[in-house]
Amino acid sequence: MRGVNTMLGQLCDSRATRFWRNLILSSAVLLLLGSGVAWGADQANKMLSVAMNSAATNPTVTIKTAEPVGYRYTVYDSFEPTRVVVDFPGMEVSDIAETISVNKGGIKEIRAVGFDLSSGKLARVEIILAKTTEYQVNLDGKEFRIAFATTGNAAKAPTVVSKKNKAAVKTAGAQNTNVLKNIKVSPGRAILESSGNIGKYQYFALSNPPRLVVDIYGLRPAFKERSFSTVDGFKKIRVGTYNDKTRLVFDASGKTLPEHLVEGHKQDILISWGGDVKSAPKVAAKAAPKPVAAKPVGKKSQVAAQKPAPVVAAKKPAAKASPAKATKPIAVESIDFISEEGRSVVAIALSGAAKISAPVVDKGNLVRFDIVNASITRALRRTIDASAFPSAVTSVTPYTVKDGDHQNVRIAVDLKGPSVYALEQDGDTVRLVVEDGAYAEPIAPAVSQVEVVAPKASQDTG
Repeated sequence: MRGVNTMLGQLCDSRATRFWRNLILSSAVLLLLGSGVAWGADQANKMLSVAMNSAATNPTVTIKTAEPVGYRYTVYDSFEPTRVVVDFPGMEVSDIAETISVNKGGIKEIRAVGFDLSSGKLARVEIILAKTTEYQVNLDGKEFRIAFATTGNAAKAPTVVSKKNKAAVKTAGAQNTNVLKNIKVSPGRAILESSGNIGKYQYFALSNPPRLVVDIYGLRPAFKERSFSTVDGFKKIRVGTYNDKTRLVFDASGKTLPEHLVEGHKQDILISWGGDVKSAPKVAAKAAPKPVAAKPVGKKSQVAAQKPAPVVAAKKPAAKASPAKATKPIAVESIDFISEEGRSVVAIALSGAAKISAPVVDKGNLVRFDIVNASITRALRRTIDASAFPSAVTSVTPYTVKDGDHQNVRIAVDLKGPSVYALEQDGDTVRLVVEDGAYAEPIAPAVSQVEVVAPKASQDTG
């Protein structure tokens, strides 16, 4: 009987030992699996290779990654030296050579470098060019390709000149010599004179401080003056030049803008202000473009920063504003950034109504949307740095992407943090309106004042 009890005790001990051993092993496995999942979740994407595609017809740079890139990239042009820069947030680039010599097809070399930023890893690829060249971006799973136009087929790039208007093609060279030759200023009036016909222009009002902005596209000033004195409502006209336009800013002399009228004629633009404006003839009402200053954002057009924003047609039905049958590419004519009254506005002027994709919000508060079947000049493919403004916007970067048989212009707006925004379309004008929120508040001064109570003087009692 004692032997039976001993055997039963040993059997129980072995069962308990196996139970605890299995429990410990299972816990260890679960712990390792949990650690592996957590490690994999935090692991960045990895750049596997950067090389020229020898099988491609055009000079093509192929970048292979461990995982599909998707929307997590930005492409922009830069100069000195002339290059195309591609940024991949959240990507590691440790195993790629820093410099790859090419010297073929207009490409001098390729540089790859990685950065460890506070927001995470950033991989940057710089393609150094012999001269500015048109290019197309194409994504195919884990392959990211940039194809550059050669000298022979560069003329095949999309153009905004209609094939039916042959005269416009012949006179295109002559139009480049057109300049803004003079500004005639008199009390309550300014005449902007050009040496030829004035094409597109736009004007809009801003506040804080109050001012009127007039943009004239395709013209550069022929004079050296950059400031003109005025009276009776505006105190000064400031002249600024851009790659694609000349901007004139009329600074108000008071706290509000005076009554004003902008009239466009064949070879000049008349700006008048003061008491006679209300009775002045509005001969340029049809030619006056729509303002692109910030409009109040209604409750229906506001969306959370982490959700796609609907495309809101302000005045026309969406079906008319986004024609699906259009075959000729729409041209992006200007991109402006305006920050005022707690809102930031990215205003995009197009050559016509276009289809606009719904915004996509990527990690890191990056908002992207596409202008479908569109083109953009190299002069406009530049990053607008808004980081110094009291704005929720850090930067605005336009670039082109290949989408099937056509090209889209993608607008990438990097935000400083979660923000309410709305994408609006009004005919040939597209506006991304961002509520600045706390980013619009001025920075508190570093010096603080502390009140110190002076001790009372002692009084002798003797």
